[in-house]
Amino acid sequence: MPKRLVWVFALLLGLTVPTAGLQAQGIRLGLKAGAANSDIAQVDNTEKRWGFVGGAYVGLGLGSIIVQPELLYVQRKARVLDGDANLVDLNQDYVDVPLLVGFTFGIIVKPMLYLGPVASFETSCGISFETLSSECTDFDTKSAVLSGAIGAALDVGLFNIDVRYNVGLSDLQDGADGKWNTLMITAGVGLSLGL
Repeated sequence: MPKRLVWVFALLLGLTVPTAGLQAQGIRLGLKAGAANSDIAQVDNTEKRWGFVGGAYVGLGLGSIIVQPELLYVQRKARVLDGDANLVDLNQDYVDVPLLVGFTFGIIVKPMLYLGPVASFETSCGISFETLSSECTDFDTKSAVLSGAIGAALDVGLFNIDVRYNVGLSDLQDGADGKWNTLMITAGVGLSLGL
């Protein structure tokens, strides 16, 4: 297991263990789906492209503090103009595992501000040139990367809207600059279970 992933899981464990003894005030289970707009930081001539994002979350209420692990499928796409004036499309699909910690208030309308680490695990990778498409076998992308998420959400009854920005912390390849930065906009439904 890569050393960075060990640190992420240690951080996740460190954030959840201290809350185990607190009196939980409720659990919210939900589904969300929307769009992800990605670009590759530190790479010149990159054009953002849209992909799909969707998945599930569990929000644990501890007073005004929310701890929210998620499991998301994210399509990250970007277009790059290479040195020979060729357009290259990079499409990577990931399973994202964020652990978000946020502050919320309100009763019926509940805004939330949050941040947290995100571990992303590549499930597929495709690269296409103007006349050729293939898998990323020669591109040699990492199977897992790290990012940090910061965002805001609004719960209104069963429904919620979420806007976040993931800042890449890991390069896509060993020895090469380039990190995924992704804006995600989702809408979803959630069911609150009081404890």
